[in-house]
Amino acid sequence: MSDTDLVIEPAPPELEQAGQQLWRSVVETYELNPGELRILADAAGEADMIAALNDEWGRLGRPMTALGSTKQLVAHPIVQELRAHRTTLRQLLGALKLSPLDSEDAPLDRPMTRSEVGKLGAAHRWGR
Repeated sequence: MSDTDLVIEPAPPELEQAGQQLWRSVVETYELNPGELRILADAAGEADMIAALNDEWGRLGRPMTALGSTKQLVAHPIVQELRAHRTTLRQLLGALKLSPLDSEDAPLDRPMTRSEVGKLGAAHRWGR
């Protein structure tokens, strides 16, 4: 193994499919320090939570509203949770400050913009 070979850290065993996909997509491209690996583990856990919430929401028929405590229409609690977990995932990915990739999949020499972080999260979320 040469000095330029990337060491692939194994995913934490508790991660499910979405979390493992996010983990692999990052560690196969970037070399992270222990603190960044911890942030990535949290982000991967958020990806799993988002996938589970999406599955449950789909099972319920993707309702947008629910009845509140006084029978008023309110945003469905799963919609609110999805929004919160997606925000957390975006923040965690942003905290990693991963450099965007150039056309040859090599990290660029600048930090990712918020838009690029969002695109990375969306690509992961939709399996692209």
